[in-house]
Amino acid sequence: MKNKVIAVTLVGLVAVTVLTGCGKKKVGDITVGAGENAIFLEKNGKVSYAIGEAFDKDYYNKKDLKQKIKSEVKDFNKNSHSAKLNSF
Repeated sequence: MKNKVIAVTLVGLVAVTVLTGCGKKKVGDITVGAGENAIFLEKNGKVSYAIGEAFDKDYYNKKDLKQKIKSEVKDFNKNSHSAKLNSF
């Protein structure tokens, strides 16, 4: 149980940057808008996590953010995890 909590927390942290965006996103059957977040647990044990943020300022760099996300997912998966970037 402790490992699952740690894994969910780490996946959540990775997902903080992975699943952000200006518009509304769906995680499971939950719609997430800017300033909102959601965790969805499926029957098969899969955990999805989303945070909605508005990255509407000129100083945000989409390319750098996506590279940072990919790097964090890769580092996370070095510990025998299987997180993946579904969308950006």
